[in-house]
Amino acid sequence: MKKLTFILGFLLVITACRQKPKTTDQDSSSDQTKKDSSSTAAPGMTNEEEQLHQAKMDLLKLPEKSYTVRGKVIGGKGFVLILDKLDVAKVEPLLSQTLNDNGEFKFTGKLREPELFELRLSSDQNRVIHFPLFPGDDLYFTFDINHPENFQVNGSVEPVYLRDMYYTIEKTNDKITEVEDLQANITDKAKISRMADTLPHFYERIQREKSANLRNFALKLSDTPFTALMASERLDAEYPENFAFMEKMEPQFAKKYPYSPFYLDLHNKVTIYAPVSPGHTIPDIMVTDAKGISYRPTQFHGKILLLYFWNVDCKDCNEEIPLLESLYEKYKSKGLELLSVSLDNDRGDWMNAITDKKLPGIQTNDIGLFKSTSAQTLLVSTTPYTFVIGKDGKIISKKQTLKEVQRQLVKEFGF
Repeated sequence: MKKLTFILGFLLVITACRQKPKTTDQDSSSDQTKKDSSSTAAPGMTNEEEQLHQAKMDLLKLPEKSYTVRGKVIGGKGFVLILDKLDVAKVEPLLSQTLNDNGEFKFTGKLREPELFELRLSSDQNRVIHFPLFPGDDLYFTFDINHPENFQVNGSVEPVYLRDMYYTIEKTNDKITEVEDLQANITDKAKISRMADTLPHFYERIQREKSANLRNFALKLSDTPFTALMASERLDAEYPENFAFMEKMEPQFAKKYPYSPFYLDLHNKVTIYAPVSPGHTIPDIMVTDAKGISYRPTQFHGKILLLYFWNVDCKDCNEEIPLLESLYEKYKSKGLELLSVSLDNDRGDWMNAITDKKLPGIQTNDIGLFKSTSAQTLLVSTTPYTFVIGKDGKIISKKQTLKEVQRQLVKEFGF
């Protein structure tokens, strides 16, 4: 079993921001409470920052409960062990202790809500244990200094849940590593080129597999434990199946962990992606064709609209053109409209492509690639990118391959 070196890189977007931890177990939370409770939201805060600030203010109203984290590190005599608190985007060192002759340690403090912590050795940043900690917990860890991932713990099952979640993620990450190692060892340029062409599809498949594993993992955990929240927060809300899951789970986590930064991050993802998710009315955008005529998705009410984002240099987009033509020819007389939006910065290249490739449907352009107004509004992050929009203007599906779109259109038109 590999050491969990991937944990910090995957779980948290953390920079080298660890400060010197306290070397005492005494808590100074009462002074900090007075300081925090008197502060107000700074001007210029984003909505997310304001939410986090308000959550912190509300959290200070909750009673504190003591916690204890203790245990034994086999072979740890003389090593320095550090207890950190982990946030969505930072590490806060709390306490440190030099392990005694028996490798024993003990950390105490106070909490108002469940939070994420880690035990790490100062001599090796990769040798860590991540674990949720609840107010009132008394946890006892036993682990070998060389293999902390094989820890045993008494007092809570949550650390084991979290370790299992990491292993679930690692299974799919290993597949990516294997392919990248294979690619690095290939010397045949033709093979390298063929592999490069297939990598985007491979990564997309792995991402979907990882998402499915996380969703299934969260569902297995009864009574919405903290680790289920963390698994749900890790999901990419851009994928409709993930968004639907996050939207369903969010109210449950809101009841149990309303002040957690991991819940707030989940909540913000749901809020941001809701307007561009299936079942919601497509946000209005305006794009123009080569003659300067403007088009909006909202003008196609009463028709099924395929909104297709692409760009000239997109290999997958070019490969899909025959199928795009076929679908448009098959369904246009039945009420399908195709609105293609090129995100190319060079309108000349785009206009040449329209002529050379004889592209079907309404062809428009919105300069700026993924920073264009339409891409920003609809959260388009890659090409090709599809939206199938119903006659009522609501999104039926999105972010599908054209073959998946084909199956969706069969459902809509009945053939």
